[in-house]
Amino acid sequence: MSRELKLGLLSLIIIATALWGYQYLKGKNILHTVRTYNVVYDNVEGLEVSAPVEINGFSIGSIQKISLNPENVKSMLIAFEVEGDYRFPKNTKATLSTSNSLVGSKKIVLMFDDLCQTDCLEDGDRMISASRSILETILPKEDLKNHLAILRGEVGGIMDSVMSAANGEKADNSFARSLRNMEISMQNLASLTSTMDKFTKATYSDLETTISHMANITASLEKSSGEIKSIMDNVNTISNQVAQADLGETINKTDETFNKTNALLTDLQSSVAQVNGSFTKIDGILSDIEKGEGTIGKFMKDETLYQNMNLLMQDFRLHPKRYVRFSVFGRKGKAYEYPEGDPGFDEIPKKEKE
Repeated sequence: MSRELKLGLLSLIIIATALWGYQYLKGKNILHTVRTYNVVYDNVEGLEVSAPVEINGFSIGSIQKISLNPENVKSMLIAFEVEGDYRFPKNTKATLSTSNSLVGSKKIVLMFDDLCQTDCLEDGDRMISASRSILETILPKEDLKNHLAILRGEVGGIMDSVMSAANGEKADNSFARSLRNMEISMQNLASLTSTMDKFTKATYSDLETTISHMANITASLEKSSGEIKSIMDNVNTISNQVAQADLGETINKTDETFNKTNALLTDLQSSVAQVNGSFTKIDGILSDIEKGEGTIGKFMKDETLYQNMNLLMQDFRLHPKRYVRFSVFGRKGKAYEYPEGDPGFDEIPKKEKE
């Protein structure tokens, strides 16, 4: 075998060993059968990539990827690998539990009744998610029930002793008095809590409204910060101009302006009084007219005068020659002839009739 061939084989072995070691450090063993499964949890606090996947305390795989669930961003999608030719039933639960180590890191424990032969989970399928508390991780459920029963019995015995000491023949001791005082204190505390709860419910809406208004005011102030700064700058400018101005002369001019204004107001009051007098006289004249006094009043109120004037205007329109006589060539006008049936014929002087 040539030297070059040996170097090539050695290089391939080194590369393969490096790849295997890299995958092994990532929790993958390329020499074994590997299947990938998915599971979704709402909260994966404490769970990290490369955390173990166990069955009854035996590690059979590791977590490969933790990412947001694309179907629901409020949950997390976990991808993990299982080494070995294990086939799991479709009701297998991937339980998120806490490790018993001092660090208290998280791990995934697979829980199922029996290995599957047919209709099993395939590579890439999603398992059912579940979780266990720290206490359930430390103690199995049956052991936890037994410990709680023992603890309940011991606590019951202690409470019986306490109640006997409080209510027995020697109940009038310091311990019994302390219990009674504690009972009174608890009643007072319950009453105080109830009162505070009622007060909180009664004022909650007002408090919520007040907080909302304060938030709106704060937002408005924040939006108007530029305008407020501009106003303050203008105030500072005006203050500087006032400080530099001759206030004495300004005050004197202001006094003169006020004096002139007062004189104008006095003249205005006099004019108003005169106008009021004129209006009073006009009211008197209108009142006389309304009463029918004076020429205008009689004309407005006297029906007889109105009818006579109406007859006069009608007669003037029908017989204008009675009132107007003129001649273009200076000839004597023709005497007016009264029409037959003239209502005023009887009142005409005799000379005019002839």
